[in-house]
Amino acid sequence: ATSAEDGTKAASATVTLLPPANSPPTIQGASPSNGAGWATVFKYEFADSNGAADIATAEVTYSTVSTAPFANSCWFVSSKSTNAVRLYNNAGTGFVSGQIVADTSGGNLSNSRCSLVGGSLKAYPAGNTLTLYLGIGFATGTVRNYTTRLKATDAAGAAAGYSPYGTWTVPAATAPPSSPAASGSGSPSAQLNVSLVDPNNAALYDVDIDDIQTLVTKTGGGDNACRFFYFAPAEMIVLMDDDDVHWAGVSRAGPGGGALSNGKCMVNAAAAQKTYDSSTKRFGITVPVIAHGTFTGTKYVYVGGSDLSGNIASISWVHSWTTN
Repeated sequence: ATSAEDGTKAASATVTLLPPANSPPTIQGASPSNGAGWATVFKYEFADSNGAADIATAEVTYSTVSTAPFANSCWFVSSKSTNAVRLYNNAGTGFVSGQIVADTSGGNLSNSRCSLVGGSLKAYPAGNTLTLYLGIGFATGTVRNYTTRLKATDAAGAAAGYSPYGTWTVPAATAPPSSPAASGSGSPSAQLNVSLVDPNNAALYDVDIDDIQTLVTKTGGGDNACRFFYFAPAEMIVLMDDDDVHWAGVSRAGPGGGALSNGKCMVNAAAAQKTYDSSTKRFGITVPVIAHGTFTGTKYVYVGGSDLSGNIASISWVHSWTTN
């Protein structure tokens, strides 16, 4: 370069701009992060500064050991390339047969510690955050105290984890729930209250109920019906799709939730409220349900569920609901 003042040559330099260093994904956590029960819906959140699409794999383990391989644990991996989850075997050395693809039906995946519910996987990439929902049932019969550990790896191989993000306990067996009940009427909308009695319930926010299942049907079958589950540990509602195999949607129950719909009904999870009668130890959930289209006439409401240790109250016909 030539100086504008005296015509002499000035020094010059070449500047090379390097791409920013790749940052590994971060773990936002699991919800519920701490609790107890034999089955519930879990929500997992992972983030990446390069966008959710940069997260190649997300892993979750419920284990009693702190380092991989997590033998005798519930250890699974969600892969972006397959949009599916796979479950490790008991030894933690390979996968059991099969996978669960997001937003599709499918069989359960099981090892000796847990079962991942086929058709339950929901994956929501948005902005920098990847959110996964998955239904998990833990093997019962022995008290187990698991630590929840999460890991995420991006497309370049940068990883974060396996950091602990809470604890989950599979409790000892207790007395089973009983006396399923339901009430509510209206056309086309009803405030359905569904409930179970459990001798180990203690208060509104201290119950032994794990889940309450509600089936609203005209035929007695589950397909082409309105079937939804309330999972107490996670405070979430799941609505089954018309095929009664995979989930139409999942939502928080109460403020922050939303509406869930299939071809027969809409369940307004945002307006759901818990109920409890201390004299009878009856715990329930009241939720607005609206019948869609041709899902009119007399419908039969069946209720059942289970407690935290896996004791089951068989689903029973307890109420009728008529809409025009």
